[in-house]
Amino acid sequence: MQDMTHEFLPGLKLLLFRDGNEFVAHLLDFDLVGTGSTREEAIQAVCEAAAAQLAYAIETRAPEKVFKPAPKAFYDKWNRAGHRAIMNILVASKTTSRKSPRKYEALELPTSALV
Repeated sequence: MQDMTHEFLPGLKLLLFRDGNEFVAHLLDFDLVGTGSTREEAIQAVCEAAAAQLAYAIETRAPEKVFKPAPKAFYDKWNRAGHRAIMNILVASKTTSRKSPRKYEALELPTSALV
């Protein structure tokens, strides 16, 4: 029987943005950051960091060390980026003009990405 536990867990909030030539993936629920030359590398790096933090918490029997949320300002950026993405989808269907790329991208990372 397939384990479907991860389907019932909420997604983790991931704020993705560019800093110079690097992509930065900030996993807000853990307040961990991963960087890379591509979006995928940055996301992979932060997933590896979160998996290591989970393993350490299990090994030391200290679950309180797992979730250390980022400061509220980053959650505000995540919320604003999500709202802008929805508005861009609605506006894009009515216009042909190209807007400058957004600075922040709000993603929801499935918890299964950490295993």
